[in-house]
Amino acid sequence: MTRIKRKTLAALLLVVLMAAAAIAINLTTVGSASAIPNTDVPQITVLTHGLGGNAAHWSSTNGTGTAFAQDNDSLLQKLSTKAGGANLYRAATSGGNSPSYTLYADYGNTTATINSVSKHIIIVFESGSAGASNAVVYSEFRHMLNSVIARVQSLAGRAPKVNLIGHSRGGITNLLYALDYPENVHSMISLGTPFFGSDAAVSFGELVFGSSAGLTDINNASLYNSYYQRWVSGYESKYKNINSIAIGGDSAESSMPLRSACGNRRLATS
Repeated sequence: MTRIKRKTLAALLLVVLMAAAAIAINLTTVGSASAIPNTDVPQITVLTHGLGGNAAHWSSTNGTGTAFAQDNDSLLQKLSTKAGGANLYRAATSGGNSPSYTLYADYGNTTATINSVSKHIIIVFESGSAGASNAVVYSEFRHMLNSVIARVQSLAGRAPKVNLIGHSRGGITNLLYALDYPENVHSMISLGTPFFGSDAAVSFGELVFGSSAGLTDINNASLYNSYYQRWVSGYESKYKNINSIAIGGDSAESSMPLRSACGNRRLATS
C-alpha cells in the first residue's frame, strides 16, 4: 500500500470510531459464562487487509513503511484504548485452500497461543496469498478465525462474538465469513470496499497490483452479485442482527447496502 493510502486510512480512523459508536460495537471480554450472561457480547475484533495487503496497513512506524510496528496513532492502538487494553495478535496465514496459520504476539515475531480471555482480543489477519482469488483468501481467513473462536470458547466456556473491520477487498473477505457464519458475527465495518466492483481497479488495477486472480474477482459482476443476493435473500432469517456499516466504496454504483438491526448506514462515499 502506498503512503497516500496509509494517510487515507489514518484520516478514516476517527470515522471508524464514530461508526463503532453508531452501531454500538462492543470491545469487551468474555470472562466466564456465568459472569456475562449476554451471549451477544463480542470478545474478538479482526482487522482484514485488502488486495495485495499485509498487517502493516493497519499499523506501521508513524503510518509509513512496510513493516508491522507500533504506532500510537494507529487504529489498533485506538481500539485497544477503547477496550481498556487488549491482547493483540498477528495471524499470518498460508496454504490457500489447504490453510494453516501462526499467531504472533503484539508487533513482534514471537509465536503465541491464546491462553487468556481476561482482555479483549484484537487479531490482525495477514494473508499469505494476498493477491489470490476471493475464495483462496477467504479459505485462509475462515480457517484462522474458526480456530481462534474454538480456542476462546474452550477457555471461556461459551462461543464469542466477533467484530470484523475490513479495508478494500478485506471487506469482501469479512462479508464471506458473515454469510457463512452469521451466528459468530456481532458487527462489520467496511472501509472503501468495492462490493459492486471498482472503476479504479478497471483503470489502474494492473498498474498498481499487477495481474492477479484477486483483481479479476473484484470486477467479476457474476461473483459480487452472488454475494449480494445471498445477503439480501437471507437478511431476515440470518443477517438482520449483524450490525453493519459501509464507509465509502470504489464503484460507480453505491456501496452494498449492508443492513443492520439499526438500519442501513453509509457514513461516507468516494
